[in-house]
Amino acid sequence: QIDKDYADAYEDVQLAVRLVDWLVATQGCHASRSGNRTMLATETRWPHWARMWGRQRLQRVGMVVLEELRALSAQWSMMRKVTSRRPFECAAQHSVRLLCKPGVPV
Repeated sequence: QIDKDYADAYEDVQLAVRLVDWLVATQGCHASRSGNRTMLATETRWPHWARMWGRQRLQRVGMVVLEELRALSAQWSMMRKVTSRRPFECAAQHSVRLLCKPGVPV
């Protein structure tokens, strides 16, 4: 069971980082302004993501990525107090901060 849990967590982290990278590259750091929860529900907006990673994983991880981008847009990412996070949530937050920090062209 530990091997499966580790593999699932690893895939979640990979997906989170790749989604942040793709969204920032294609839509900029404020990608979440134009999207919402239904954005993840349509495979046409997420080319190949649902097929490759599975709809359930895409929705679970994708919502976190969108929340991190939304937090950045609202400028409250740093103010949020989070006591415990899953590895993919940390990876999403770190990726957003690295790619969208002031002075980085997007």
